[in-house]
Amino acid sequence: MNKIKLKLEYKCFPMWIYDKNDSLINNDLVDELKNNDTIDFLLVSIQEDFDNLFIDDGREFRYEGFCDNNAKETFRKKVQDAYSVIKNKVGEDYVIENLIDINEL
Repeated sequence: MNKIKLKLEYKCFPMWIYDKNDSLINNDLVDELKNNDTIDFLLVSIQEDFDNLFIDDGREFRYEGFCDNNAKETFRKKVQDAYSVIKNKVGEDYVIENLIDINEL
């Protein structure tokens, strides 16, 4: 069974699709979710929030982090909401792994 992994990499879409041998297929929405505006919006928002945790001004690149615990909690909720939507929509067709550990951010 193919896998969907939710994981964060700077400037990369947070959905990673793997085959049953754990080889990367794509870094995008799975075809079954391409027309789902809710999940697309959530994942784009998660990626924008994650990218904004870094300073990248052409001279300096460094991790800055969340401005406060409220922002971190809002981010955690977005990730959980995205995972839930994905699991509900395609959980019978894919193994879904949430590799986003908020405690590491």
